[in-house]
Amino acid sequence: MDGPKGKSLWVLDIRSPDAIGNRVHLPDVNIFSGAQLVAFAPETPGAAEGPFTDRGTLGTGAVWTPTTFSVTCQLEMILPKGSPRLTPFTIDSNKHMYRAYGK
Repeated sequence: MDGPKGKSLWVLDIRSPDAIGNRVHLPDVNIFSGAQLVAFAPETPGAAEGPFTDRGTLGTGAVWTPTTFSVTCQLEMILPKGSPRLTPFTIDSNKHMYRAYGK
């Protein structure tokens, strides 16, 4: 979706039915210059984690999103004007939490 000043918004919902939480693993993040990736539960968009930029928090390219306590983990990426229309990461796993800790 195109936004103000030529920026684009890319959104992906990762759903895990019956989950109480999700953590998504991105093994090879390489975010374009000026772009930002955030992860959150759609029910609580104000609690977004990130932004993840460049090669991720540790600079290795591997990122685990923090746990989103929802059946859905939403990834949103804001791309600056002129960015390539390619996805700068892959998803190789999702940790599906099916019960609360200690239960």
